[in-house]
Amino acid sequence: MAFAINRAVGNAVTRNRLRRRLRAVMAELDLATGLYLIGCRPNASELTFDQIRVALEKLPAKLGRPADAR
Repeated sequence: MAFAINRAVGNAVTRNRLRRRLRAVMAELDLATGLYLIGCRPNASELTFDQIRVALEKLPAKLGRPADAR
């Protein structure tokens, strides 16, 4: 899993906080084995932890496979 967080998101502290939140949510999800690159738009730093979770829970459907496919 990798994260592409541009400097437009904020300073290093803001980007690292967002990266930690993303990593925590991704660890909770039951995603299929594979390589993931998560990109962030500049307004991503304004999202709450719960909003990030809701957004990332939609990831398996966007990939076209169920969350528990392995």
